Amino acid sequence: MALIHATKHGKIEDVRACLNQGMPVDGSGDDWSPLMWAAFYGHQDVAQVLLDNGANIDFVFYQDNKNAIDCASANDQTAFLEFLQKFPLKGKPAPTPHKSTMSAINADVLIHGCKYGKVDDVRVCLEEGIEADGQGNEWTPFMWAAYYGHIDVAKVLVEFGADTDHVCYYDGKDATDAAKENNQNEFLEYLKTLPLKGKPALLTLNGQENSSYLGEATVWAGLQGLSPPLRSYRTTDQIHQYYLRP
Repeated sequence: MALIHATKHGKIEDVRACLNQGMPVDGSGDDWSPLMWAAFYGHQDVAQVLLDNGANIDFVFYQDNKNAIDCASANDQTAFLEFLQKFPLKGKPAPTPHKSTMSAINADVLIHGCKYGKVDDVRVCLEEGIEADGQGNEWTPFMWAAYYGHIDVAKVLVEFGADTDHVCYYDGKDATDAAKENNQNEFLEYLKTLPLKGKPALLTLNGQENSSYLGEATVWAGLQGLSPPLRSYRTTDQIHQYYLRP
């Protein structure tokens, strides 16, 4: 756009010519406004022409939430910042709450957020009461965060009480296993900062230690006709209490 080019390069006569031809003083909306570019490059004379022609000094670009002050600050244009202080700036409008941008808030959205690092989605789900450890029928949200290496997501989960020691009943894996499986070394270092208890002791059934202790105990309990279902219990102590007591 000719107006943007003239503004960037401080060509004040070209700026006037563009405005006289009817070009929109705030640009097309798909880029920083001309005034923002004038701020970035410190062209006060150009900025004054734009303002005299109705430029919106409070314009905020939707893609990066920046305004003229941000643009001048980003390029250390201290003189331009002083120039802006002469005008009655309104400041930025309050940001739209992230919750209002979400189409759904449920356990599936929480898992999706943990897989893809959508920390804001994760926080909203937890604030709305979605269980931090998931529904119990697959890896927990914390385990998915570990697998994909999203430390920021994991910290939010911990903040809301996620069980960092949880062991998945059907594969015997925990968050450490999930991180190792996908070579998430930074996440493994993060896990060292947490007071992890480690996995419960392996069960010895038929004279053998079983790494898939829950799976083996499930088979054993099923053969004995015991109930309730083992998957209701997540720790070795609970298994002993309900299945393996004398």
